[in-house]
Amino acid sequence: MDSSRQRRCLVYIISKSVQNTHYNPTIIRKSFASNLVLKKVNIKVIQELMGHINCETTLKYYIHFSDSEIEKIWKETNPYGNNN
Repeated sequence: MDSSRQRRCLVYIISKSVQNTHYNPTIIRKSFASNLVLKKVNIKVIQELMGHINCETTLKYYIHFSDSEIEKIWKETNPYGNNN
């Protein structure tokens, strides 16, 4: 089975498991990368897993958080994060 067919099968299975939700490979990749960041995985490791040449691509296109999520990450990872 080629990678295109595998991708279509995966998207089909995921979309059927969650009602009224449309998933595509980009959404799955963005979710994967964002979840790795939340688990505090090194960005260089995420870059390698995503197959990107540089970290900027990973950060710019694949990792997205709401303002409240960014604030929470900041407070948890920055020694000065709680001193707003």
